[in-house]
Amino acid sequence: MHIDTYTFRARLVPVFIVLLPIGLAFFAFFPLTSIVSALVGLFGTLSVQSLLTLLFSEIGRDLGKKKEPELYESWGGMPTDFTLSYQSALDRPTVERYKNKLRGLLPDIVFPTAEQEAKDPKAARDIYRSCTNFMREKTRDITKYALLFKENVSYGFRRNLWGMKPAGIVLALIGLVACATSLAAFPKSEYEMVVAWACLAINAILLTWWVFRINRSWIKVAGDEYAKQLFAACETL
Repeated sequence: MHIDTYTFRARLVPVFIVLLPIGLAFFAFFPLTSIVSALVGLFGTLSVQSLLTLLFSEIGRDLGKKKEPELYESWGGMPTDFTLSYQSALDRPTVERYKNKLRGLLPDIVFPTAEQEAKDPKAARDIYRSCTNFMREKTRDITKYALLFKENVSYGFRRNLWGMKPAGIVLALIGLVACATSLAAFPKSEYEMVVAWACLAINAILLTWWVFRINRSWIKVAGDEYAKQLFAACETL
């Protein structure tokens, strides 16, 4: 089953990260047993791979998309809403150069003045979003706009992880407890102890990462970079 780069990195990988603690807990109890071998064989079949790929890619996308409006509300709008605005993090000469190029590409576009933007931010945002939509359609070639595509994948990955944060925390906590139980309640060989401790440590790291790293600010960094690269592409159109 062919999986494109965006689907794999932005949709599937976040789901695999969420489910990783359960796999680690399983290995803590049954390191390299016949049960593990059987499961690997099962999930290695083409039909199961295809079904899981389809399911996981949709889960990864839907949970991130569902919570995206919450992100935009907390930021005051989409990152692309600000790139051409008078609140842009870019210097004014660069913003004006982008606007001049867009005026040539979109003769009907009329950008608001600073006063007009302050007076009616919604109308200004609609104009900027129209430019965003135009640029998005003009930059579909992921080979020509490789850096832009890379930033889009990074944003999708972070957004989808954040969308699954509650599940990630719960499963990491369950995995941590399961690994600790495996160490405390079941006799093990030296090798099995090493495996169980390694699984416990990874689950602890994952739990810490979910709690402290996966947040709106982390996503916004990627969103801002995507917005910059999107409008920078107008100079090559």
